[in-house]
Amino acid sequence: MKRRRRNMTILDYFRNNIKWFMMVVAGIFIAGIFVGPGFGSYGNLQCGDNKSAPRTQQEYDELNSDIMAKMGDQNFTTYEVYRELNQRMSNYRQNNPGELLPPEQEIGMTWGILDQKIVQALKMKNAKSADIKITQAEINEVYDSQRLNIIMNFGLTPAPPKGNESLLVKADRKIQNQKTERAFLSFLTEQGLTPQKLKAQIKENHLVHKYDEKLKDEAKEEVQAEAKKEATDIYNRIVSEGEDFSEIAKEESDDLGTASKGGLIEDKTRKEMKTIDNDYAVTLFTAEIDKVIEPIEMDNGYFVVKVISRTLAEGEEYENAKDGIITELKTELGITDEVEEEKPEVIEYTEEELIEMAMTEGIDESNEETDDSVEPENQITEDMIKERFEKVTFQKILIRPENETTRYNENLDT
Repeated sequence: MKRRRRNMTILDYFRNNIKWFMMVVAGIFIAGIFVGPGFGSYGNLQCGDNKSAPRTQQEYDELNSDIMAKMGDQNFTTYEVYRELNQRMSNYRQNNPGELLPPEQEIGMTWGILDQKIVQALKMKNAKSADIKITQAEINEVYDSQRLNIIMNFGLTPAPPKGNESLLVKADRKIQNQKTERAFLSFLTEQGLTPQKLKAQIKENHLVHKYDEKLKDEAKEEVQAEAKKEATDIYNRIVSEGEDFSEIAKEESDDLGTASKGGLIEDKTRKEMKTIDNDYAVTLFTAEIDKVIEPIEMDNGYFVVKVISRTLAEGEEYENAKDGIITELKTELGITDEVEEEKPEVIEYTEEELIEMAMTEGIDESNEETDDSVEPENQITEDMIKERFEKVTFQKILIRPENETTRYNENLDT
């Protein structure tokens, strides 16, 4: 029979009982697999590499929610729709305390959210097909900006950047970073997000925005080109085929105010036309009388124009009208006819007196004359008078481009 040593060390004890220690560790490991997060609670056994199984109640709800709509292989679930609905309802209650949203409006809001998500998914799909890209730097810039705004909404400020600092300052910066990170992650959790999901959301939103801009530019180019072609066809019908300008204006012009009069506009001054567009005014006051002008592009469409008559600033009629126009201009500009003040008496000094005054009072003895040639701000010019006298009478046909938004929606659907 072996005698047990009295002075047994901890290491000796561990060696003698290593089998039992290994059994305990194995038992803890096996228990961790079966009793760990997700076992039984959410109806899914999580073990091994089953990373798709839900690990939180939120993930379980998301994976097991009903499908409200489908687009291809993409599902739109009650979870994502009602999560956003709850956020909107919470905002409504905050902005309208004590008020209840009518049930029909809540239902309409629900289906409106679903429609928005379907349109967003459609745009995302089309953006990928159009090979629209967004850089990681763009995503990070927006992510950092949103993170900063969220942190500041909690009344916190980001820690200053690293530098030559003491251990105390380093510790304080570390604590500040931990506070801001906890606040940021807490907000994301409330929104059902993670930093990775937020970045994915930012990427999607920016891709959709770029696709929107591309689609809008294309829609604008299309409707502009179609309007220009229509205006050119009308121009050719009048010039080449001899059709009557007035009749075409009544049938085709989009300017409802003048279409019924055959597009006729009478006695418009050069000033009035300049307020619309200076180049347009120049064309009207220089074009050949009774000649149809090729389509002119303006902000609101394309114009086909024919000048009927013009009154220019010349001759006796203009000279007789000038005084009246000047009076109107003075009223507009606030110019008053002041009585000329009596000039002060001019005192002549001898050269010796001027030198003595300069030495004692600091008077500049140079003979520089003051410049009285600066024109007053409200000076009336000849051009100002002319542009109020000169008039033009003409006919126009306006072709407006189709609504860009309508074309945009049509292109989106296709």
